[in-house]
Amino acid sequence: MNKIRIAFSKKQWMLSISVVLLILIVLLWSKMNFAGKNRIINGIDISFQRTNETEVILNKQAALEILQSIIGNPVGQSASEVPLTQLEIQLKSIPEIEKAVAYISFNGKLTLKITERTPIAMVVGKENTFYIDSNCIMFEKRPYQNPSVIVLTGNFKQRYRAGKKLTKRNTKKVAVLLKEIHSDRLWRSVFEQCHVDKYNRLLLYPRAGRHSIVLNNVQNIREKLENLRLFYRKALPKVGWNKYREIDISYKDQIVARQRVSFNEQP
Repeated sequence: MNKIRIAFSKKQWMLSISVVLLILIVLLWSKMNFAGKNRIINGIDISFQRTNETEVILNKQAALEILQSIIGNPVGQSASEVPLTQLEIQLKSIPEIEKAVAYISFNGKLTLKITERTPIAMVVGKENTFYIDSNCIMFEKRPYQNPSVIVLTGNFKQRYRAGKKLTKRNTKKVAVLLKEIHSDRLWRSVFEQCHVDKYNRLLLYPRAGRHSIVLNNVQNIREKLENLRLFYRKALPKVGWNKYREIDISYKDQIVARQRVSFNEQP
């Protein structure tokens, strides 16, 4: 009787091994998933993603209180009882939170990774004080917060609506300027206030000097601020920081500096 010899090609061997490995992975994952759902939560781990560690919007205590207001205290619960998807949705609905990821690690901890909104200004009005991010989303100012951002004041009668965008008609112009300032380390340190006057001009007040920077528009704003940078570097050190009351950078390739009038001089 002739023996039948079965030969497998290298490709067939690789395919067979891949199928076996895939089956093993599925079985292992199923077992781990089943075991994971039956784990008891023994702790909570909260971490924050921030562009700047000095700009704290939520601390761990505040995040823990938000978590517990959504699902109660999860410690001691079975992992299968914690609605992770619903938790993420609820966390993302918090105005200060841009993104949120929730999962239960293999050591039994409920882990939250929170991406906060980045404030670019603090709006100070007669009725409300709140922050806005680069998309002009409003969110609450909490007692422990102290991010180093420019203060926005003046003709900006915006009612605070958590998680909503600013609706004032000059929002776009203000947002362009504030985002440009926040993106530059020098300007963040130079300017402490932006004021919208009754003519809807934007007035920037620096921390040093007794003058204001005037802007009627924000066209070519980066170029205008670069011109101001040169003016600060080359002109003001020679004449003094208090010589001018206004430095107007509204115009392209032109700076108009208006001198301060003393009480002894005729206007």
